[in-house]
Amino acid sequence: MSAGTSASLLACFFAEKQVIRIVLLGRTGNGKSSVGNSISESKAFKSEISCESITKQCQYHVADFYDIRLEIVDTPGLFDTETTQEESIKEIASCIGASAPGPHAFVLVLNINRFTKEEEQTVDTLSQLFGDKFFSYVVILFTGKDGLIRNGKSLEDFIAKVPDYLRGLLDKCKNRCTAIDNTGTQEKQKTGVNELLTLIQTMMKENEPEYYTNEIYLKAEEMIVEHEKDKDGLGDKSNKRHNSRIGIINGDSWFKKEDIIKMIKDMYIASLPFIGRMVFQALFNKLNIF
Repeated sequence: MSAGTSASLLACFFAEKQVIRIVLLGRTGNGKSSVGNSISESKAFKSEISCESITKQCQYHVADFYDIRLEIVDTPGLFDTETTQEESIKEIASCIGASAPGPHAFVLVLNINRFTKEEEQTVDTLSQLFGDKFFSYVVILFTGKDGLIRNGKSLEDFIAKVPDYLRGLLDKCKNRCTAIDNTGTQEKQKTGVNELLTLIQTMMKENEPEYYTNEIYLKAEEMIVEHEKDKDGLGDKSNKRHNSRIGIINGDSWFKKEDIIKMIKDMYIASLPFIGRMVFQALFNKLNIF
């Protein structure tokens, strides 16, 4: 092997992995945290099917999947009936900080056996918060694939008979969807993760920029970059960013979450019709969370 070839191989070996930032969205009980564990091949995320108490805070984990570095943010059940508006907005702020400068994919986790009115409302709220371009970065992941298999049906069979709202949602996402069996063998889970990541990578090539961002994400990134300037000499860039994300999840004071919350409130209210703006302004004032 020539010196030039050897140097080239070494450069490839030490080249930075492709980074994919993923935000998991969905209501409690849809297997969202189990999806996070399947993707990361770990038990990093507290799962609904485990005996652990389910956290109401965002969770963050980094995993290597072949030549990809996955940075995964698992959100709590945003806008669940048992979750207050205040809690949801605070966790959205944490999610934004932990996935800044923006996620390459919002993975919307839905249970293949049910799609409720509450989930419709959650999707509507998220689209109001993040705007129309939100759907350009969404991949829908159905859990419960084992049920389809037991009934001798394919994902295509299921999609052909979905309700109108879900059909419209799939259309907005250009039919980017797949299914996974979180309870299956490790090999089956890995196949499901491969299919998901293939969808995400294809979507990234189609999107410009390849990750979602907006002024709130840019503000969060600005805070993080400023914080990391004070950490020069304390590890490489990826380690510093990892530590910053952990700090945001843990509520470190350098990340001014109240500023992000105010921007979320302002953006959400601005997206509503006049009457809606008045109602939500009154609600936020009553909650006194800003």
